[in-house]
Amino acid sequence: MDQCVRLEETARGPLRESVKATYKIADSVIEVVYTLDKYQSGVQADITVDWKEIGGDIVPVLDYRIPVSYPVSGYLYDIPGAVVKRGDLTNDVPALQYGMAAGGGEESVILASDSKYGYRGSGNTLALTLINSSTSPDPYPERGIHSISLLIGMAREDAGAAERMAASFCHKLLYQSSGSHSGCLPMEQSLLKMSSESIVTTAVTAAKDGAVLVRGYNTSGKTARAEMLFAKNIVSTEFVDLEENPVKGVLAVDGRVITMEVDPYSIFEVKIRV
Repeated sequence: MDQCVRLEETARGPLRESVKATYKIADSVIEVVYTLDKYQSGVQADITVDWKEIGGDIVPVLDYRIPVSYPVSGYLYDIPGAVVKRGDLTNDVPALQYGMAAGGGEESVILASDSKYGYRGSGNTLALTLINSSTSPDPYPERGIHSISLLIGMAREDAGAAERMAASFCHKLLYQSSGSHSGCLPMEQSLLKMSSESIVTTAVTAAKDGAVLVRGYNTSGKTARAEMLFAKNIVSTEFVDLEENPVKGVLAVDGRVITMEVDPYSIFEVKIRV
């Protein structure tokens, strides 16, 4: 996107600043609104693409590239149940939420997306494919309006920190407005809270017998100790496999708190009865 035809300020205040850039590429028009909120960990790019390109002998591709000033030591990508570090590659590789250009010292460049998964790291550049106008089986698969949101920022070169940053962007809080009324619920309440630098929680669901299942993985190469604070007192808990069969593991319960240990680079599932 190097053919910017218009740049305008859209917001300036104590809580938010934003600008809108309009680009013309071939027959297509791209509008990008860059927004930085107070206390936000990165710049959000909301992209609207009116894509009119048609594939043929040459396949039109739109990607977003971030040149990095420091020497990149590798590229981190989150995959199901883990994080993988890859070297320079000239082809796209899959990632669930983010790619990171490692080697920046205390913090490195991270690029997260709400809906695109084809990342590429090569030549000190982190890139993400936004549109690929293939021609088969649908000859015009991408024509139309596309809406894409990205987060561009800096994060600690730690898989747990990067996961939390990307997840908070990709899975925003849902809320329901209501009128003023009295009630008995507290002003703040949570089903569970996981306290650990390297443990990532991936799912909370119901077990076959009505218990609660908490699933996650350890992003570090060391055994991780974690505390899970549950909303109610816990009757019993145990490690189980993905088919809910009991497995061995270090696990202790004290009231509403579960203390556990998770092996390096491993997934886990805890079954909780309240």
